[in-house]
Amino acid sequence: MNKLKLLGIAGIVIVIVIIGGIFLFRGSENLPMDIGANSADETMNEVVDAIRDENIDRAERYFVSANEEGRATWKEILRVNKDRDLMEEMANGIGSSEFFKKISDTEEQYLMTDQLGTAGLLIGLIFNPEISAWQINSLVRVEISQQ
Repeated sequence: MNKLKLLGIAGIVIVIVIIGGIFLFRGSENLPMDIGANSADETMNEVVDAIRDENIDRAERYFVSANEEGRATWKEILRVNKDRDLMEEMANGIGSSEFFKKISDTEEQYLMTDQLGTAGLLIGLIFNPEISAWQINSLVRVEISQQ
C-alpha cells in the first residue's frame, strides 16, 4: 500500500513539473525577438533590470538581432557572468555607465569605466525603426588616456 501511495505522489509531482515547464517555455516564447525602450537611457535601465533579475533571455533581446556576431558575443557574456554568479556585479557596472556622446538623433553612446578610470566599455545604442525602440548595437573595449 505504501508503494502505491509513493507511486501516486511521484506521478503527481512529475505532472506538476511537466506542466510548470510548459508554462515557463511558453512564457519565453511570448517575448518578441527584439525588445527595447523609448529612449537610450530607458533601454540601459531595462537591460540592468534584466541582468539584475538574471533573465538572460530578456537581456539578450535588448541587443539588435541584425548584428548577429555582436548579439552572440553579448549572449555569451551574459551566460558566463551568470555561470560565475557575477550578474549583480555586471548589473552594477552597466548601471554605472554614463552618457558619453550623441552621434545622431538615432545613435548614442554610454561609457562604463573601471575603478581606475583607465579602461572602459563603450556601449553603442541605436534607434531600431523596425521595432520603434532603442537597442544596444555595439560593445567596444576602450583604453582611456590620463592627460
